[in-house]
Formats: sequence, C-alpha cells, structure tokens
Amino acid sequence: MRAVALRQREPALSRPYRALGYPFTTTIVLAGSVVFLAVAVLEDPRSALIAAGFIAGCVPAYAWLARSRRLRIAINAA
Repeated sequence: MRAVALRQREPALSRPYRALGYPFTTTIVLAGSVVFLAVAVLEDPRSALIAAGFIAGCVPAYAWLARSRRLRIAINAA
C-alpha cells in the first residue's frame, strides 16, 4: 500500500517503472495475498504461529542493523 499512498502524495515524483493496470492490478494482487495468508493460517495454525514467532524474533535484529547502517551513513557524511 505504500506505493499507492506515495503515488497519491507525490504525483509529480519520477517513477522508475510503470505498472500495467495501476492501481487495479496492485489491489488485486494485494487482496489475493491477504486471502492466501488467511487460508494458510486457517489450514495450519501451528506453522503460522511458528512463522509469526520467527518474524517477531527477526524484527529486533532488523532494527539493530538498520540503525547501525544509518549511523555509518551519518558518520561518513559528516
């Protein structure tokens, strides 16, 4: 949804590519992904919980890596 919001907030911003059928194709793919996720969770809730736990465990690692990258960029720019 970020791309849809960005195109609405910044319509004059240059786009590196064009999306065929935008915004309808983007919305259809997003809806299909949500349905697929819901069915996967309903069919195998144990695996869904394990996957959710894994993702939740990766969030702090990602935040730490992103912060260290921002600090390196700030130090190099100074």
